Amino acid sequence: MVIVLPESSAPKSMYVPVKQLGNVLFVSGQVPFVNGEPDNTGKVGGERTLEDAQDSAKICPINMLAAVKDYIGDLDRVVNVVKLQGFVSSEVGFDRSILLSMQHLS
Repeated sequence: MVIVLPESSAPKSMYVPVKQLGNVLFVSGQVPFVNGEPDNTGKVGGERTLEDAQDSAKICPINMLAAVKDYIGDLDRVVNVVKLQGFVSSEVGFDRSILLSMQHLS
């Protein structure tokens, strides 16, 4: 599978995409933006289906990698990933958020 990384979003206001402390990078939360626009808006289980949310969830790690590449220049310099977090904007009662994170592990 070939994944083409987009241009990293330019920092706006107080937003800093990547912060380095020693040899560790902290990457700010990445949202599903495509060409500078939100891929989807609304809450899953409400305005958005699980499938919409799964499509959007695939964009976030790609945007994270783009931010890291923009910061360090070469993803081959990444030695380890310590922690990944995912957040889902969902309606009360939506209980399938795990399906948005687990899809990348198979």
